[in-house]
Amino acid sequence: MEPQQGYKSFRGAKSLEELQYNLTKHLVWLRDLKFELEFYMAILDRPIFKNNIMNLFENLSRLKKDISQLEDKRMVLFHQISSRLKHMKKAKGQDNDLSQLFKDNYDDAEKEMFNFSDKISNFKFGFFQYMQSVINQ
Repeated sequence: MEPQQGYKSFRGAKSLEELQYNLTKHLVWLRDLKFELEFYMAILDRPIFKNNIMNLFENLSRLKKDISQLEDKRMVLFHQISSRLKHMKKAKGQDNDLSQLFKDNYDDAEKEMFNFSDKISNFKFGFFQYMQSVINQ
């Protein structure tokens, strides 16, 4: 599944407070995603699959590896955004150069979140399609 749209920044007209709010929303999404990824991993560990499926073990191992990589990236992004938010809150009300620096850094964080969200969507699409074809009914 290919992304519908590439990333485009609209931060120029936004205040530092609005950027903080957006980063906080990303942080909440990343926190909640942890439980979703754990659920996917739990499904893969259950004996719910049809008999005689070609490459079942290999496909399940690949999916588990994908989930682990997504979890690793989720943790990295979570810590990066948490750190950015702390620094932004400390710098609130300070000089414009510092505000501009945070706005520039915001674009990097927003683009990373956009790309990660796209990876999650692609993973879910493939995961659900595969699971639908191999689960006992």
